[in-house]
Amino acid sequence: YLITPDDGRHFVKLFADAQFYRRESRKTITLPRLQAQLFDSEIFVEVGNEHFRIPRDIFSAPGDTPNYFTLGFTVFFSSPGDAFPGLNPHGLLRPPAIHPPRIPNRSALIFSDILHMLRGYVLTIKDEDHRNQLLKDARYYNLRGLEQKLIPHEITYSLENRVSEIVIRLQDIKPSQISAVYDKHPSSSQPGPTKGRAGYVHYARPFISEPHHALILEISASTTTEPILLDLTNMRMTVFGNTRSRITTLFQTIANKLNLPTTVPLGLMMAEKAADDRGKGPGTTGLSEDKIKADVRANAHVVIDGKEFEGDNASALFEDIEAPEMEDDHDMAELFADWPSEILQEDATASTKRPLGSPSEVQPGKRRKREDGIGGGGGGGGGGAIWTVHKSQWRLRLQSRSHGDSNGEEGDGMEKVGMEIVMVAVKIEATSGEKARNSQRRFLS
Repeated sequence: YLITPDDGRHFVKLFADAQFYRRESRKTITLPRLQAQLFDSEIFVEVGNEHFRIPRDIFSAPGDTPNYFTLGFTVFFSSPGDAFPGLNPHGLLRPPAIHPPRIPNRSALIFSDILHMLRGYVLTIKDEDHRNQLLKDARYYNLRGLEQKLIPHEITYSLENRVSEIVIRLQDIKPSQISAVYDKHPSSSQPGPTKGRAGYVHYARPFISEPHHALILEISASTTTEPILLDLTNMRMTVFGNTRSRITTLFQTIANKLNLPTTVPLGLMMAEKAADDRGKGPGTTGLSEDKIKADVRANAHVVIDGKEFEGDNASALFEDIEAPEMEDDHDMAELFADWPSEILQEDATASTKRPLGSPSEVQPGKRRKREDGIGGGGGGGGGGAIWTVHKSQWRLRLQSRSHGDSNGEEGDGMEKVGMEIVMVAVKIEATSGEKARNSQRRFLS
């Protein structure tokens, strides 16, 4: 007769009995049909307090195998020659007690949603918390293909640039899927980078059958732990914490694909924990200085201090932005009194602290205007202003180094041959001062 186990407990009892009844003389299995049925049956597992029956072919999508179940349940209950590891089956008086497969520390509701998606159905994600719970459990079960389907992203086609674009968060980037696509050069047929050529970084999600898209990188940073500071005086962006580590890894992957030499010191490369060392940053990748070049053009959507700026010329942003008037260093100290200590550095000429990337002297009343946008990928001039960027989207522009650029050292009179990355702004939400930051705070009750 065909026997179908009711749940995990019933399955392990049948499995133990089928393995126990053997003939001592010939050592042959007396219940071959039952064993064959159990080895080919569904996967029985208890998640939370609910029992599930999982078909073995449900993990057929790319990236979903191997996973938690194929490496655990399937291996243990599919080995006829060693059914009871560590026990001699010939000396047993009764079948050993076997616990059914259980995952008590996971949600049954979330696992039910995961199975619904694995069966090929579209799941309606209720909110961002629901998505994060699905992602957390998909990573726990090592369902990498399903994870990529759950990761928030947006694919659109840009009529202006005539290229498909994908918006994806920095923490969801898989560096192995990065590629560089150069602009078409009418006078050169070489596919690789040459002097004067430029292009953009492209990306394709792993385990998904889709072409590469132009990458738009979304970065969300906290104002207390991982701020992004955008210095408008020289259009340089300073990153911290996990954002800094992830951007460094991303830049290093791009540099490796371009076969660029690394600039990490030898001692840092040989350290066991070099990846976690504070000295490793974007400036060690060979594609950027430690303060990343930024380019906020006229077509970027910018919201500063809760005010949305519209118009054909984004230089209107600077009509109302003035550097604060401060008479002495005491006023400077009050301005940055509640900034995180990791953002601040000791000034070489004063006892106060200033934010990294801030001008050493603040010139009150200065305003900066540009006809082509807020910045031009590293240009200087103008009054002092620093934005704390909370949310932003950027294109990664690859271009040849300009004359005199040498990873932060200038004035050597030598032309540097190589490539660099410029973060081209697509969308920015930022604040320009303490009053704007305080306006975004909320009461706890």
